Amino acid sequence: MTQPHIVFDSTKEPSAFDNDVYALQTVSAILVREQCRDFVETGTFMGGTSLGIQKAFPDLTVWTTESDEQLHRNAADRFKGTPIRSLLGNSVKLLAEQIIPKLRPRPFFYLDSHVSAYNVEKNPQLVEHYPLHSEIELISTIRHLRPIIAIHDFYNPQHPAYSFDRDHGVPLAWDYIKDQIRLVYPDQTPIPHFYNDAATGNRVGIIYIGTSHE
Repeated sequence: MTQPHIVFDSTKEPSAFDNDVYALQTVSAILVREQCRDFVETGTFMGGTSLGIQKAFPDLTVWTTESDEQLHRNAADRFKGTPIRSLLGNSVKLLAEQIIPKLRPRPFFYLDSHVSAYNVEKNPQLVEHYPLHSEIELISTIRHLRPIIAIHDFYNPQHPAYSFDRDHGVPLAWDYIKDQIRLVYPDQTPIPHFYNDAATGNRVGIIYIGTSHE
């Protein structure tokens, strides 16, 4: 896989990684360096991230899950004509039953299916939902495939001003996921990980686990 020529147009919607050009560049570099063949996103939302990755890497298999029916339908319309595998339902159930059994070595997971208090404030019909622990535990069942994990809306201690979510008041930070992450990388001490060192768009914290920052 060769490094694609990425053209990032912030005027178009939906945009990849919440309009974060640095996230797109970082993920793209990892996909190339680690020779990933599967990209799995939980939390399709508007579909911009999966579209951006699929366009940059047409040979990559892109999976995305969304639990909201309207968001899923909207994204599915945007995905028409692409090979993106867009699935409706609970991310944990879809990972277990439809996605994980089909993945190849070095899959990349982009976990962004959590529903925060901020989301609920904007849409009172929603309910706070944080499936990260269950998602990561499922990923640990294929640790032999050497998965890579990125988590959006994550506390970045190097840039604490970047936004991050809280699970009913508990920050999405290293201490929040460390027990589950240890299941994925039981033989690695310390577990390789890094945080985004720049951000555009909504300026959100991101952690990358299972690979180094090069």
